[in-house]
Amino acid sequence: TLYIDVGGGSTELSLFSNEKFISSKSFNIGTIRFLFDKVLSSEWLKLEEWLKSLPIKDENINCICTGGNISAITKLFGNKDYTVNNKQIENAIEELEKYSFHERMQVFSLRPDRADVIIPAAKIFNNILKWGNIDTVIAPQLGLADGLAIELYKNYIRENRPNPLEY
Repeated sequence: TLYIDVGGGSTELSLFSNEKFISSKSFNIGTIRFLFDKVLSSEWLKLEEWLKSLPIKDENINCICTGGNISAITKLFGNKDYTVNNKQIENAIEELEKYSFHERMQVFSLRPDRADVIIPAAKIFNNILKWGNIDTVIAPQLGLADGLAIELYKNYIRENRPNPLEY
C-alpha cells in the first residue's frame, strides 16, 4: 500500500507491504510551492526516480491518498466508492483550469483556501500516479489525523474498558 499526503509545502509518500514498512520519503513539492512556482525541477526528478525505484512494478498496488484536496477532487470528479483514477484526475485538471479562482469557488462550491490549490494538488497527484504506474487511488473522506484519532480511541477502549459480557 502506498500512502500519499500532499500538503502545502511538501508531499509525503510511505510504502507498506503486508503491514510492514518498506520506505518513506518527503519531497519539497507542495500545493503552495507549486502555486508560486517554487518547486525545483530537481525535486520533481527526485520524486519520479523514487517512485520508479519502488518494488511495485507488476503488482496491483493499493494507493490511499489523504487530505482536503484529494477528497474534493474525488467528491467532484471521482466515484461513489471514494476512488478516483488517473483519467478522472486529468479530466479534473482540464475542467478546473477552465475557471478563474472566483469561478471555481462558485461553480464547484470550493472555499477560497481550496479553490487556489486544488489544481496544483491535482497535478501533483497526476504525476505521482503516472510515475508510479498507479491507475486508481482510494481517497477516504477522513484525514490522516481522523484515522489516528480513531485508532487511539479503539486502543484506549480495548485496554481500559472491561468486557461488559464478563459481568
